Amino acid sequence: MRHSFRKDLKTFRYLSEFFLPLWCLSPASAHHSTMKAMQDELGVLTDIATMRRAVPPEATTRSEQDQKTADALIAADLLWRKLAAQETWWR
Repeated sequence: MRHSFRKDLKTFRYLSEFFLPLWCLSPASAHHSTMKAMQDELGVLTDIATMRRAVPPEATTRSEQDQKTADALIAADLLWRKLAAQETWWR
């Protein structure tokens, strides 16, 4: 589900970049950098989930993966809140 959300976010970012020349750049730049950062954090989560499915549990350091997962979730949550608080630039 997170991966689907990441793909939808990416699609939205690319579509908004296409229409960007029609609006003021300043607020749009903040939106785009926040969306990109959020995509990066969601990508970390996807990578960890993929690795957990592919690598036997005893071959990896679970606590390190758990910490990276927690860090990425916290960062993604903060970015989501930041994005939600930003004024929409397409008005």
